Amino acid sequence: MNKPFADDSDFQNGLLMLLKDPMAQKIEQDHLNPGRNHAIFHFLPGEFAKAIGKGIDDRHVFVAAMGKKKKDAHYSYADVLAAEVLVGVPADNPEFWVKFKRAAEETKELVIKFADDAEDL
Repeated sequence: MNKPFADDSDFQNGLLMLLKDPMAQKIEQDHLNPGRNHAIFHFLPGEFAKAIGKGIDDRHVFVAAMGKKKKDAHYSYADVLAAEVLVGVPADNPEFWVKFKRAAEETKELVIKFADDAEDL
């Protein structure tokens, strides 16, 4: 993006600075990359296999449903695994909710800053 926006001060002083920010890079490396690129937008079976292998408890609900239509079914286990990939520990680990909360808070702040800078651009 730097080349097309080389002369754009909103980009140079906004999004570019955000992309260079060490905290933003850490959030990307720790949370956005694993969550987005490994579990949510790009399904990498190996990452799910790692998350499954880290779990202590093998009693997982794969699908829950109320009713007889497809729309009444919810595949909660896939959501749990995606969250585990995002934070790096199994959901039954005592650290899970602490790490999940921190990831959510850090990502929220980054998304707000990104949205504000993108709006200016």
